[in-house]
Amino acid sequence: MKKKIIVIGSGFGGLGAAIRLAAKGYDVEIFEKLDKPGGRAYVYEVNGFKFDGGPTVITAPFLFDELFALAGKKRKITSLSKPLTPSTGYLIIKKNFLITILILILL
Repeated sequence: MKKKIIVIGSGFGGLGAAIRLAAKGYDVEIFEKLDKPGGRAYVYEVNGFKFDGGPTVITAPFLFDELFALAGKKRKITSLSKPLTPSTGYLIIKKNFLITILILILL
């Protein structure tokens, strides 16, 4: 009999943990308080409008490739998951032990 593991939360961390545990042979069940998965990547819908809870940029897509491989699948590049030319940049300035983050719009 397989050991059962419960994962609370279906954000990237919860889903990643569940995939890894299932790949090791555990019987995994995920509990989520919202109506759909996502965690911080949840999409909120209010009065017909959609609001992205973030993240809008995935900086380590190879981690998704690893999870898909563990599940015996290959991640497909789609219009929603393809490399794009960045429209913003991040500059970190350290001055007087304070770190200021400036977001620069690159047009």
